[in-house]
Amino acid sequence: MTYSIIANNKLKDKKILYNFRREMVERYYEIKSYRKTACEFGVSVKTVLKWVKRYQRMGLAGLIDLPRSPKLIRNKLSLEKTELIIKLREITGFGAKRLKQEFNLPMSSGAIYRVLKENGLTKRVKRKYQKKRDLRKEKERLKPFEVIQMDVKYLDDIPEFFKYYCKYKLPRYQITARDVRIRIPFYFYTYKEGGYYFSGYLSSLNTQNVYLWRRN
Repeated sequence: MTYSIIANNKLKDKKILYNFRREMVERYYEIKSYRKTACEFGVSVKTVLKWVKRYQRMGLAGLIDLPRSPKLIRNKLSLEKTELIIKLREITGFGAKRLKQEFNLPMSSGAIYRVLKENGLTKRVKRKYQKKRDLRKEKERLKPFEVIQMDVKYLDDIPEFFKYYCKYKLPRYQITARDVRIRIPFYFYTYKEGGYYFSGYLSSLNTQNVYLWRRN
C-alpha cells in the first residue's frame, strides 16, 4: 500500500495515515537518512523532510492533517449584503448566478452561493438514480389500471408494411395502452386518428381516472 493511495483519501481511516507517518519518522531517526527512508516507504525525500520537520516542531500532533480552511476570510460580505441576498432569494427563489445577473449584485456568484448555502437556502440536486427511485415509489402507490400510458404509432411510414397497407387497406394507426403500475400492454388498431376513437379503446379496458400521454 503506497503513501499516495492513503494520502489521496482513498482510505477513509485517518488512523492508517497517522501510523504510516509515525513509522516513517521513527525510521528516519533510526537511520538518519532522508533518502533511504524515502526509498523504504516509497515516498519522495521532500515528503520525509516535511513530516520530520513537522514532528520536530509540533510533536506527534504534527503528524495529523491540519485544517485547510483559512483562519481569516478576506473580503467577507457585510451583514447588510448578506441580508440582501437572503431577502432576494426568499422573494424570487433564484439561484446564485441568476441573482447576480438579475439584480446586478456587486459580489461574485460564488460568494452569493456561499451565503445561500450557509443559511440553508440551496436545493440539493437529485441524482439520476434517486429520481428513478422516487418514480418507482410513486408507481407502487397506484392501483392496477388507475393510470394508463398511451402511445400512437403511425404504421404507414414503415417501408416493409406500406405495400401491404395499400394492398389490403390495413389500419393506419397502432395504439399501445400500457398500465403504469403492472406494465401490461394492450394493442389496438384503427383507421382514423383522434381522441374520440382512442377513448373508445380505453373504455373497453373498463378503467377509471385514466390519464393519457401521447408521444408524437
